[in-house]
Amino acid sequence: MSIKDLIVGLLMVLNGFTHLVSPHPETPPLKSFLISDSCQHACFLGIEPDITTKAQVQQILADAGLAYTDYDNRSSDSAQVYQILLDDTTSSGHYPFHVVNIAFYIAADKQDLVAYVMMLIDETPVQDIVDLFGYPFDIQTDAYRHEFRILYPDQGVIFTSGKTSPNHDSVGFVHIGPSEYLLSVYGGGDSLSSLPTCEYVVLCAIPTATP
Repeated sequence: MSIKDLIVGLLMVLNGFTHLVSPHPETPPLKSFLISDSCQHACFLGIEPDITTKAQVQQILADAGLAYTDYDNRSSDSAQVYQILLDDTTSSGHYPFHVVNIAFYIAADKQDLVAYVMMLIDETPVQDIVDLFGYPFDIQTDAYRHEFRILYPDQGVIFTSGKTSPNHDSVGFVHIGPSEYLLSVYGGGDSLSSLPTCEYVVLCAIPTATP
């Protein structure tokens, strides 16, 4: 046996031993939490704004083993928010998200229906989002919030960077809701296509529907 074969064999044994003593289950892809055959648009574990009721949300979260805190939001568009907060130990290897806010409408005609879902997720490369949802409707920057946004209003989802991606090549937040709501809250940035020059290599290479 050559020295090379011996080293390769030793590495394989050590690798197997490492998996035995410290197993780390793989984190499911973000796709499995955002896309469902039961949803018309993007959703979270089958929870879809304007469609899923509070009782259904409670059952879905119970089935998934996800505990939540119920608090009164009293904003203009929602009166109640269920917040799922996962610590690093709980989320590691199990979920690609850390915080999820599920808000319900305050209006009487939509009371107890989900209004929107906001998720803080693991840093996800922009290209992974494009591979999953296709070319976006628009890509915008917001100098005030120091973030960029990838807009898919027709699919009911917008991705934002917050302050977590200095190189503008990954996203850290997911916003799920009706297209009108998403555009009213997150659609006011500057389209990259309208800027004289584009300095973001990854973002500028992505075609959008906005000329």
